[in-house]
Amino acid sequence: MEEEVRELAKYRFETGIENLEDAKLMYENSRYKNALNRAYYSIFHGIRAVNALEQYDSSKHMTIEKKQTIWIFILLPLKRQENKLKEQKFFSRQLENS
Repeated sequence: MEEEVRELAKYRFETGIENLEDAKLMYENSRYKNALNRAYYSIFHGIRAVNALEQYDSSKHMTIEKKQTIWIFILLPLKRQENKLKEQKFFSRQLENS
């Protein structure tokens, strides 16, 4: 049983790393919305990896967010960055059209 838990945690951790690598590629190619999405899922899978080691599991985001208080400190800046990028795109389009 303990080996299965470690394998599950390892799989989830590796999924998180893969998502982080994708986020970096997206960011480098100015695909900011997709980069934020991949970064979010990198964190999500990382937390699920730690939770697996504690033999706690949930695929629901809100359940994980409530279990991990620190999650808020990660989600809030990501959401703020996403909103900032939306504003920048909006104002860039406004400038182009004037």
